[in-house]
Amino acid sequence: MPIDYLSVLTSHTTPAQKSFYLDPNGEVQSGRFPNLKWFSHRSVEVSSLSSLSEEIKKIEGSPHDLVVRGTLVEGQDPANTERNKHTLEPQPRHWCMLDLDNIPLPDQLSDIEKHRIDLVKTAVGYLPKEFHEVDCWYQFSASMGIKEGIRLHLWYWLDRATSDQ
Repeated sequence: MPIDYLSVLTSHTTPAQKSFYLDPNGEVQSGRFPNLKWFSHRSVEVSSLSSLSEEIKKIEGSPHDLVVRGTLVEGQDPANTERNKHTLEPQPRHWCMLDLDNIPLPDQLSDIEKHRIDLVKTAVGYLPKEFHEVDCWYQFSASMGIKEGIRLHLWYWLDRATSDQ
């Protein structure tokens, strides 16, 4: 099995997640994703969809962690890294994460907890056929159930390392 890595950034201060709030009219509004600049960096080894999903489960429990596809540029301090194009460089990976938003939510699937798998199957149906009938790891986005439509992240293990392009 090929060995690959997740680049995990950990915020030194603010949680690396979206926030939501009620406006004066009682409507839920999405706060901005924090404009975080300084992180520590670690590489986590993965070799399959199974090991990838195990690592994602660990990371999703930490509000200060996020995954990037790039890798730390040689010579950068992993304990204190500024997140920008000079400190992180693109790196072909065997894994990819597709961030899907605003996919029409069929009325019969409006109970998110009851129809989780059907919602994922519906979203996958919007992807190219290469992503159908294969395993993936899914996570609903923070805005699922708050904003309209299906909103989720689909993680795939690819048969070869591919670039961001």
